[in-house]
Amino acid sequence: MVKILLIILFSLLTFSQTCEEKSKYSPIDLSLVFTASVNGEVEPCGCKTGPSGGLARKAAYINTLRSEGKQAIILDSGDLFFQKEYLSDSTRNEMAAKANLIVDAFNEMSTTAINIGDDDFILGLDYLLSLRDRAKFPFISSNIYSAEYNKPIFEEYVIWNNNGFKVGIIGLAWSSGNYPESVIVQDPTISAKKVIAKIRNKVDLIIALTHMPLKVEAAFADSIADVDLFIGGHDGKGMIKPKLVNKRGIYKAGNEGESLGIIELKLTDRRKNINEITAKLLNLRRVEINLSRLEESLRGKTREKIYEDNKQDAAKLEELKAKKLKISEEIRGYPNTASFSLLKLTYEYPSDEIIESFVNDYRSHFPIAAQEDEAEEELLFE
Repeated sequence: MVKILLIILFSLLTFSQTCEEKSKYSPIDLSLVFTASVNGEVEPCGCKTGPSGGLARKAAYINTLRSEGKQAIILDSGDLFFQKEYLSDSTRNEMAAKANLIVDAFNEMSTTAINIGDDDFILGLDYLLSLRDRAKFPFISSNIYSAEYNKPIFEEYVIWNNNGFKVGIIGLAWSSGNYPESVIVQDPTISAKKVIAKIRNKVDLIIALTHMPLKVEAAFADSIADVDLFIGGHDGKGMIKPKLVNKRGIYKAGNEGESLGIIELKLTDRRKNINEITAKLLNLRRVEINLSRLEESLRGKTREKIYEDNKQDAAKLEELKAKKLKISEEIRGYPNTASFSLLKLTYEYPSDEIIESFVNDYRSHFPIAAQEDEAEEELLFE
């Protein structure tokens, strides 16, 4: 009897140890790099402050990340290929050439997955399927179904795996978009719950690529419990910091590929939720700037002199130091964190030569569009 009890006790201890080991990560640093509503823009756009974006600059940035040894997941949340305002009989071939170029560039960048939006159907479902066949990365959608077969047209999800750390990526589209009759867009909440049930026990993290307006996306996020991060699109909004819904972030990167959304994840314990610290980091930066300015104004004065002659400055100095310490300690105390930045791809960023050659080849076949782009750039820099 004693022997049996010892065996049971040993088994329980072993099981407890195994669970404890599984609950911990080897520390993971992971960069999520994403775009949204690119709508076929392959070159720097004609922005008021100077042309920003472009596939070649994006590729160069990703190359830099990887050369530094960082793990990167590359994503797009939908409306990648086309802009419906430009569709006409005379522009159809050009739009198709741009879409092929985008797929080839995304292949070169080892893209993880793209979500499908309503504008991606502008040249028809068959053409979109031909792009999917050209791609070396998955097209995903958890709720876009074939009207004929009532089955998903694209992969419902993808699982990214790095040394046993697994990220489930699902894709949802807003059901009120403009879709062809050949597809049915299922309710995104119902579809998301079905797909999450399939992968929840297979992955450590779930990301939803959501092609929806922000208000719709916030309501959707509120209804879904098991998604850790929401990466959105459709409305072309960009953010300095994410919108939080039940302490989880909704992130958006603007439109036309002008900027990259970048989420830096630092994870150590899967038992804990992810703490979104972007607002805290922005606040910390403000405190540090104010502290630096105050210290500069007091440069050359001894501590005693400051407290004797500048009591108000002395009090402010102590207040700022205390704030800096408090915020820093709060951030250090979180086992899992997410922080966001919106990186505008301005002229300071280099271009990847391979992708640049793809773009130049496209321009050689469509010189009228190229001349218009160049004229616009000249006007912006006068």
